Amino acid sequence: MNPLNNPQRNLETFEHGFVVGVTGHRFLIFENGLVEAIKAFFDTILDHNSFHEPLVIISPLAEGADRLVARVALEQYQAKLWVPLPMPMKAYMEDFCCEDSKAEFMQLIEQASKVTVMPKAQDRNDSYHQAGMLMLRHCKVLIALWDGKDARGHGGTANIVQTALSMNKPIGHILSENHTSEHEKNKKVHHCIQWHYMDLL
Repeated sequence: MNPLNNPQRNLETFEHGFVVGVTGHRFLIFENGLVEAIKAFFDTILDHNSFHEPLVIISPLAEGADRLVARVALEQYQAKLWVPLPMPMKAYMEDFCCEDSKAEFMQLIEQASKVTVMPKAQDRNDSYHQAGMLMLRHCKVLIALWDGKDARGHGGTANIVQTALSMNKPIGHILSENHTSEHEKNKKVHHCIQWHYMDLL
């Protein structure tokens, strides 16, 4: 079933949710330590959820960080999921690497409480940027699985983090390598969390 064909699902507003945005690299070095760092992030921010609002994750469900964080939140913290699609689903899935990736996407989006398709943009980078800006407008805190390096393009992880910092948005930055070579794939990373503006939560 196409999740966009369920209008009841998209009536959610999450006005009273504790909303967490997700940004991060598509190609991650997956280690147990990374999952543990994501869980430590959620444990910390939920301590700030003094009104006990339901946990909501905003994630476009791109490959890599978007899906990893969403899966941890759904499976470990019973979160609700809001998916801002940068473009219509069929076109978006053309960016995925293989059939297994498409199947993983469909399995996750079927669990979404809300799916929002961004208006048509000039190009794909602008489409991704629009989805990122929607996420930043609505989230109370951002989790960033990021290598800390400068932006490689409009709408990417570093661009989202820089925009969030300019908005004084609370951020939990988990150091995460964006591997593009065999050398980086085998690199061991200490997944520490760097916090920004947590006093504003």
